[in-house]
Amino acid sequence: MNSLQLDEKAIEILKNVFGENKIEVNFDYQCTSIDSSNLIVSLNLSDGNNLTGELQDNLAWLQKMEVFTISNNPQLGGAIPADLGQMPNLKVLDLSDCRFEGEFSITINRDEVTALEEIYINGNSLDAISADVTVLENLKVFVFDRNLIDAFPEDVCDAIDDGDIADIETLQGGCN
Repeated sequence: MNSLQLDEKAIEILKNVFGENKIEVNFDYQCTSIDSSNLIVSLNLSDGNNLTGELQDNLAWLQKMEVFTISNNPQLGGAIPADLGQMPNLKVLDLSDCRFEGEFSITINRDEVTALEEIYINGNSLDAISADVTVLENLKVFVFDRNLIDAFPEDVCDAIDDGDIADIETLQGGCN
């Protein structure tokens, strides 16, 4: 796939993620992986892309996405779409240092094991974490510091204590 085709594919994806009027052709992104059917499985839009507005609620169609990084875009905010959990191959979700607000909640089909291993939601204005994260059996890293969260859900603590989230290696939530 040549560079022009990749740019067109990336712009098409970004228009679906952020909305038609949010994308300029001169954005800086790293597409680190494309599968055999030319679907982007890793997209990095972090560090100064000046993305604005909100994420769209229709992200479940990104079925091949493994890494989704949009950190350090301080004009990007609103609610984090709950359907991020509907991306079955998503392993790394980095939404840090933006302006997301409300509750961090992800809708997961409980009959389907999610691949999600790392979540970075630090540096936002989130005020709660849903107990939905207890179904993330593969979760290894969960970083949520520098938010407005004043209490960690008891269900999540119990799931960690009981070994339901047995592989958790990093849980960082200080300075909230």
